[in-house]
Amino acid sequence: MAKRRSLLLALLFTATLCIVLIAAVAATPPAFAQSLPNAPDAPGSIAGTVTAEGGAPLAGIEVQIYRLQWYGGWWSERTLTTDANGNYLAAILQANTYRVAFRDPAGVYGAAYFADAQALGNATDIAVAGVDVTGIDAVLRPAGAVTGIYSDTTTPYIYTEIAALVSGDGAWQKAASVAVTTTGPYTLTGLAPGVYRICAYAQWYLEPLPEPSVCYDDIISSPDYAQPVTVTGGVTTTGIDLTAGVEGDGAVIAGVVRAASGAPLAGVDVWINRTYGPGMTQTTDAAGRYEVRGVVPGQYMVAFSESATGIYVTQFYSGSLTSDQATVVSVARQEVRGDIDATLPLGGMLSGAVRILGQKPDDATVSAERLDSTVTSVMRGAVYDRDTGAYRLTGLLPGRYRIYVQARLDSLVFSGYYGGATAETAAEVTVAAGAVIGGLDVNLGAGAYDGEIAGTVTAGGQPRPGIKVTVYSSGGSSGVVGTVTDIQGRYKIGGLTQGSYRVGFSDPAGIYATAYYSNALSLTDAWYLSMDPVRQIENVDVDLVAGGAMNGRVMQDNGVPVPGKSIFLWYVFEYNGVPAYLTPLTERIVTDSNGIYRVQGLRPGVYRVCAEGYYPLPPTPGGCYGGPLGISEPTMAQDVRLRVGVETSGIDIFVGRTLPERTYLPAVGRQ
Repeated sequence: MAKRRSLLLALLFTATLCIVLIAAVAATPPAFAQSLPNAPDAPGSIAGTVTAEGGAPLAGIEVQIYRLQWYGGWWSERTLTTDANGNYLAAILQANTYRVAFRDPAGVYGAAYFADAQALGNATDIAVAGVDVTGIDAVLRPAGAVTGIYSDTTTPYIYTEIAALVSGDGAWQKAASVAVTTTGPYTLTGLAPGVYRICAYAQWYLEPLPEPSVCYDDIISSPDYAQPVTVTGGVTTTGIDLTAGVEGDGAVIAGVVRAASGAPLAGVDVWINRTYGPGMTQTTDAAGRYEVRGVVPGQYMVAFSESATGIYVTQFYSGSLTSDQATVVSVARQEVRGDIDATLPLGGMLSGAVRILGQKPDDATVSAERLDSTVTSVMRGAVYDRDTGAYRLTGLLPGRYRIYVQARLDSLVFSGYYGGATAETAAEVTVAAGAVIGGLDVNLGAGAYDGEIAGTVTAGGQPRPGIKVTVYSSGGSSGVVGTVTDIQGRYKIGGLTQGSYRVGFSDPAGIYATAYYSNALSLTDAWYLSMDPVRQIENVDVDLVAGGAMNGRVMQDNGVPVPGKSIFLWYVFEYNGVPAYLTPLTERIVTDSNGIYRVQGLRPGVYRVCAEGYYPLPPTPGGCYGGPLGISEPTMAQDVRLRVGVETSGIDIFVGRTLPERTYLPAVGRQ
């Protein structure tokens, strides 16, 4: 009976243990392997094979990986080369969208983009997101070429880009391009067999025009109408000439310009303005007619300006005085608009000369401010002659004006009005219909050089002659001009123009400590003296205190002196005998050929001294007096205490890489 009970208990324990183990296993999450079957192979890659037609692998083919940018453009991320089997692998790519180009450096095969596209804009997007993307293959075909002559003698472009275009993604894409000068032959190589449009893109003010200036053959409207050029592998297509400035399939804008009396006006400048690129101009003939041909289809503002007499009001089509009120002229391809006429009312012309204290300025801008209303003419005839200093304001509406001038002489800019320095004091000029008024000269700069700083330098209340006084411009650390105090300790620095200045005082003999107005230790802490407006500032005085000096030597390994090393000093402000903060001094001293430096005219107190060279050859590390090896950090340097009339010697700095034998740190004296 006891055996049966024991056997039953054992069976119950075993069953219970099995249930517990099963429950425990069910509750425990599965232990995954380190890599699941479909886990991404981060960070990702692109791989493929490049072959010729027929399947032969192509080695040495340049593979360029482009990455999509946030603004929608493509950045050349990496360039690879296929191996002997035509294979390539672009590994370790961040998650992004890519496109791939294939080019033969030898030029035997034409360029291609995955998948079988002729331009980057037509290529297929490749998404890489932590996986290996394979099968990005290319089959290259023998390359063709296009040659011709580019001619442009009409526009002052820096250079021109000749491009082979293909259509794709709703726009014309550049399959290949080459830069040329104004006139000469060009060759487009490495072109895959196919059909292209060949166009010239001019470079205008460092930015290329967004559309071509001319396409083959004499098409200026759009590549849509350009003559297709077929490129065959292994063949050079010749005679694809491009000539800028042709009328081509452009439009015509024409009309007649008359006076208010109906008489035709000859010599009127007609300006055809587009939103970008240079405008087109023409001058009316004896019958008042003009005709501008070869106008690229688009929208234009047309302006009329008569500069010969300057008495006709400048205006926009049709009859408006400002560009925002102008009537836009729209022309289509090969359209003729012969009705863009203008009638110019009589106005007036003002002229004179610009001077700065009698001197001709380097440049000037002159404008007429109309006082009768806010509406005035655009004054396209406003000119300034740099050679003579004369100005002309033409095409002014009848009314009352103020003449405002802004001129530059050297690096200084001056402004003012005819008859007065300010708008309130300016003289008014009345312009009647047909008036020609000269002699309206504007002389600027009165009082502009009358700024003056003056004061007295003393020491212990007694005048100190021979003290150097230096004026610094706002934000500058190099002195603008300096002088020396006279026998009575006085100084005066004049001829200062408008601006802010700081003043420094130093004793060439080194007896007195250098100071800056007002009693500052460094230039950065000095007070600013404002010359805005230009004025005379007196009593910029200072009372100097007797100073001290220090000297030392900068050495590197094996005791070799370090010439040309810059020495920087910091003054230590103490609070209850403990350093509170450091102020960098303005003075910079450079070691001589023996690595020796000397600084004089220092205010008594505690300093930190460090050496730091500007691109020394050979390069050497910096260091500080009593500081760690190779570290130029003043907070880690040893204090140097200077006393009145005493020159502290032996403030040596070691900037080598290894401390020499028998080197002792400077002793720390008891306070």
